[in-house]
Amino acid sequence: MKKELGREYVHDEGRVTRSVEKITPRFLSVGDTISIGEQEHEIERVTTAREMGEEFGLIISDDVPIYWLVESGGKRRGAFVPEENIVFFFNNTDDETRHHELTHAVEYFQEMTPELMALYERVKKLITEDSFDGGFTSFNFMKNIHEFIADGRTKSVFIDALKREGVHDEFVSETAYLFDGSQAN
Repeated sequence: MKKELGREYVHDEGRVTRSVEKITPRFLSVGDTISIGEQEHEIERVTTAREMGEEFGLIISDDVPIYWLVESGGKRRGAFVPEENIVFFFNNTDDETRHHELTHAVEYFQEMTPELMALYERVKKLITEDSFDGGFTSFNFMKNIHEFIADGRTKSVFIDALKREGVHDEFVSETAYLFDGSQAN
């Protein structure tokens, strides 16, 4: 079986809603292929986000499938695909990437509070290259509220920048409800 992953996102006042129509089945098997962009990738292993989330202290109540792909993804190591509610990892993934994508599996479909949205807007203006400790800088969080949340929980360089700017404690406080287990995806 072959599955093509799209990139359509439906935003509604800070909340991303799932697509009602699914063209192909959500669950694929070892040996099936997934098309990502122009390339096809074979599935080597299938697990669930629920079981892997425990490694990172994440409570994921939905059996979000994780597809482990045979090939290396180059710089790309994995992704959460919200329109299909799946995760895929290339064989060159690392713990930080796994934690990051699984964080999306928890937070992505939850309501964002006005306070969290306001913090995000403030941080986008506050964080500059000077916020990072020399060398590597990461502005992935600027893409959207979801990357802000996942980066703030999983990317050490961004966590350090939040601390340096004095907003890390506020970030932890404003995002805690997303990860308390009562609303986990």
